[in-house]
Amino acid sequence: MDKPVRMLSLGERVKSELAFNLSFRPKLLFLDEPTIGLDITSKHEIRELLKKLKRERGTGYIITSHDMGDIDGYVDDIILLHKGKKQFHGNMNALKMWFLLW
Repeated sequence: MDKPVRMLSLGERVKSELAFNLSFRPKLLFLDEPTIGLDITSKHEIRELLKKLKRERGTGYIITSHDMGDIDGYVDDIILLHKGKKQFHGNMNALKMWFLLW
């Protein structure tokens, strides 16, 4: 890509930053809203890539997200915060039940 970073769209920056960080083959990635600004196809591609990296390399993730799709399928332990206080701690199935009962 021959554009200056300031000229990239949000989605292009997200993808570029993820590609750069993955080039170091990290064991643990800290991801802040990893699919923000991406179209549906790109969101799916990023999520599938993260699942593949977990499966093939054992890559771990600490993710902050407002999008449940960003965590479903490759995060084992979830902590839900609301106004800075822990509201929930468990796995995805328990979180879905918690939301049904909440």
